[in-house]
Amino acid sequence: MIYYIQRRYNLIRLTTTVLLLFLIVSSSVAWSEETTPKDSLQQLIPQLRGAERRAAWQNLYNLTLAEGDVELQLHCLDQWAADARQQGDVEGESTACTNRLIDYFNNALYDSLYLEAPRVMEFNRSHGVIRYYFWAWHLLVSAYGINGKYNTALREVKQMHEAAVDYGDKYGQGVAYFDMGNIYNSMGHFNQAIEVYDKSLPLLRDMPEVSTILLEVYPFYCDALDAKGRYQELRELTVDWQKDIEMLKKRKIILDRDPTLANFYIAKAQAALGQNRLDEAQRALSDAEGLINNREAYERLYILYYKAQLRLKQGRIEEADQLSAERLAL
Repeated sequence: MIYYIQRRYNLIRLTTTVLLLFLIVSSSVAWSEETTPKDSLQQLIPQLRGAERRAAWQNLYNLTLAEGDVELQLHCLDQWAADARQQGDVEGESTACTNRLIDYFNNALYDSLYLEAPRVMEFNRSHGVIRYYFWAWHLLVSAYGINGKYNTALREVKQMHEAAVDYGDKYGQGVAYFDMGNIYNSMGHFNQAIEVYDKSLPLLRDMPEVSTILLEVYPFYCDALDAKGRYQELRELTVDWQKDIEMLKKRKIILDRDPTLANFYIAKAQAALGQNRLDEAQRALSDAEGLINNREAYERLYILYYKAQLRLKQGRIEEADQLSAERLAL
């Protein structure tokens, strides 16, 4: 098995959680039936003041995300931060600045992220916005990791963990262990990755306001177990995964349902294939495939990969070759 592009440390799966963490907002701006919400906001913003203006910039930013207009996104964040600063809204300014790092990360503007992350981290720390302090640090570590700067990433994440311990912040500690696991995973140090992923889960789970980053740990953890052939542990881990999905639902945490469940079924397929439970693997892959309508979704890469592995085990070599060719084309 290939553990570079094939492994999930490209961190694409973080994007959904990153966006959901910051961007659930409300607005008092009313839309004209003759224009789009984006057009209406752009027309109304010059007339607005105070909280309404901040909410408008925030909502306009959200609307630009679907269009991929990075220049407009960054402009909205600048204006949102400036208005928040003028009105003494520390958390609003922190959120806008941290979202800017998210945009840099999601658009592969890593040099800009490297440059700006320390300033955002210091702002968040000095103003007591500790959750965003660690999230900004998480983005910096992830950027180093995705670019293969593993020694720098490890140095940063160990400092991040020490800071989280000093603050007594379970969230920061849990995210630091998650990042540490991803770096070890990417380096092929799977046993070390498994050890720190195992430390991450209870810390992230043991929080009333736990975010969906808890669920982000599982696919990476399962990949590490798969790499080491520890399939019974992988199977048992999917049981915990399902419990945490249900726990988050009960807490009314917003989940990106289809990708979340698709990744869960992919992990079940990993365990089943490793234990030669071929019928079970087929069912799990069918369940995963039924949740992914976009043929270019990254989950499809893993579905195709494990379908090819299944066909090999079934002796259906030609079908396995076709599935591999389809995956490579994506």
